[in-house]
Amino acid sequence: MAHSDSRREQIVRSLYEAYVRGRKDDACAILTEDFTFSSPRDDHIDRTAYSIGAGPNCRHFAPWR
Repeated sequence: MAHSDSRREQIVRSLYEAYVRGRKDDACAILTEDFTFSSPRDDHIDRTAYSIGAGPNCRHFAPWR
């Protein structure tokens, strides 16, 4: 795995772990200021809107193995 791929994987794993543990502050620290998120329910929401909505769903996810 290339260095940049390894770094990306670590970022994704760290973000997922923060999300699963309900640690919004840790998750927000990983996201850039210009972060946007899109899904069928959310169309290009910003970092603040994402962090507000992220907490309640974390109980539906299992730890990454």
